[in-house]
Amino acid sequence: MKRFPYKILKSYTHLLAEDVALWERFIDAHPNYFDFVDYDIHVGEGMKIDPTWTPEIQKMATTLSQFRIDAIGWKGDIPTIIEIKPRAATKAIGQILVYSTLFQKTYPKEPTPKKLIITDWQHDDIESVAFNHNIKIIIV
Repeated sequence: MKRFPYKILKSYTHLLAEDVALWERFIDAHPNYFDFVDYDIHVGEGMKIDPTWTPEIQKMATTLSQFRIDAIGWKGDIPTIIEIKPRAATKAIGQILVYSTLFQKTYPKEPTPKKLIITDWQHDDIESVAFNHNIKIIIV
């Protein structure tokens, strides 16, 4: 992981334009929420690799098939898995649960991460589901 300062940057690896707009509104609204941020964090093992493939192709297949976390915010040594999702509904909940589990498997020495969805709107029915899974949702 490569730590970046928690501030508005010129670009963010892996974030789409609509995600960037939400992320930058979040940073503006919560300037001290994190100390540092990692972007585009690959977790999980990815697809099964054919041993007959060249090492370069094996590495590319793994990298392209792993799950990718939008961002991990750090406050001290506590990580927070961040899913930036316009119009958050069931997909956002599923993604953050998978990412959190795979983060712990991929980085077993790191503390158990908190979970955060940043959105511009949430489906009313996911609020209780998020609460039951210790997922914080912030609308910006």
